[in-house]
Amino acid sequence: MNKIGWLLLAALLLVVPVSAQEAPGYLRVAHFAADAPNVDVWLDGEMALEDVAPASISDFMEVEYGTHTLAIAPTGEEETIFEAEIEIEEEHYYSVAIVGQMADDSLSPLIIDETAAMEGVDMSQGVFRIIVNNIAGSPPVSFYEADMFVERNIEYGEASAEFFPAFVWDTGMAIVGEDLEDVFFDFDSEADQSAGFWEPYTVYLYGMMGTYPGEMFVDYGIEGGAHYVTAPDVPTFLEAFNAFDLTGDFRTYFHFETAVAALRAAGLDETLAEGGPYTLFIPVDQAFEALTEGALDALMEDPDALSDILEYHIVEGDYDYDALVEAGTVTSLQGEDITITPSEDDGFTFRLNDEAVINNFDYPFLNGQWRVWFINNTVLMPPTE
Repeated sequence: MNKIGWLLLAALLLVVPVSAQEAPGYLRVAHFAADAPNVDVWLDGEMALEDVAPASISDFMEVEYGTHTLAIAPTGEEETIFEAEIEIEEEHYYSVAIVGQMADDSLSPLIIDETAAMEGVDMSQGVFRIIVNNIAGSPPVSFYEADMFVERNIEYGEASAEFFPAFVWDTGMAIVGEDLEDVFFDFDSEADQSAGFWEPYTVYLYGMMGTYPGEMFVDYGIEGGAHYVTAPDVPTFLEAFNAFDLTGDFRTYFHFETAVAALRAAGLDETLAEGGPYTLFIPVDQAFEALTEGALDALMEDPDALSDILEYHIVEGDYDYDALVEAGTVTSLQGEDITITPSEDDGFTFRLNDEAVINNFDYPFLNGQWRVWFINNTVLMPPTE
């Protein structure tokens, strides 16, 4: 090999490790200490989060891999409550829960490597739920939903991290140990056809907070519910629902065979894979079935018309509920505006163009590229001249 060849080889050997070293990890902080003040979070001596309140969960922050010093202090104060070292691995996601009690000077970090906990799990088949028990004086707590145990015996100061297949529940409660007669707190005690469900590709983080014994939901209870989607793209996420009869009311079922087929037929799966972020309003199959007879077949045979309608369900930008309400109107990829009507039923639903009923529960993807909302009743049609 000549001198130039050796120099090129040496350059390549230098470049590859450098690029590999650039993959970061990700970190969020969950404040689950009910009697503690709002806190500032410091990472390696630099302010990372400010004025974090009890019961709040931050967004993920990008952090270089390696060893870092995490510290918390009461908001605006310099003296720290605790400092801890945390080891960040490349492309791993971590939650740091503030646990313990201010009253007995026991506040400390509980570090959860979510990526490691989910290793080997097929998220297309179910949900991953993380629950931290930070109720002082609490007995071991188990969760019993849809007539089965989901998590068992979560001790005070510890967390469960469990995967389970997607399912619908009409009743659910937390119990002491595994005694179904000893209810710690319930969140739906009546079989009343008002359901909840746990969906595929989704990760949740909850924290039980407060002191026990006491009054449920006054002295102790459960907070959080921060969630994200791990699916690699929107069609894959929607497709996973089709294997389950997930519903919130036993009338509308979250199946998306038509939406997925339409997105692919119109080539919008490729559009969504680039750029972004995008917010999508996706009709369930029942909404497509409500179209006039023959309308859906005609659309599927007309890619331009199909693309026009589907683009009217997509907005560039990342819009949660507050952002949608603040905006009032948003402009679709199709070019026409969509009007937002705020919730009139205690936050359960809101409307688009005063006709499309949206479940007030969104699905933000972990990579930040997509946020999905579900439409229960109709397919939006762009205005016509």
